[in-house]
Amino acid sequence: MNLSCSITFPSIFNPNAAIKNTSLFAVPDSAKITFTATHYYGDPGPYTRSVTGPLAKGQTKLVPLSHPGALDAYGCTAKATWTILD
Repeated sequence: MNLSCSITFPSIFNPNAAIKNTSLFAVPDSAKITFTATHYYGDPGPYTRSVTGPLAKGQTKLVPLSHPGALDAYGCTAKATWTILD
């Protein structure tokens, strides 16, 4: 499931990926939420990281970015995946 993602700066040296569940369904705690941050200067290139759910409908999860080049991050994409068992 695709999620909304943007880069926020609660303080000048503290970038975060703000991952928001804009879907009709809640993301369960067993889900893997993968996001990719893009940067102005292309270094370190797209940065990909995964975190786990849950993420309720309409809820936003802030994930601190601490990788090299994080201060140059300007956008991101995110998706959640999980397995449904019968």
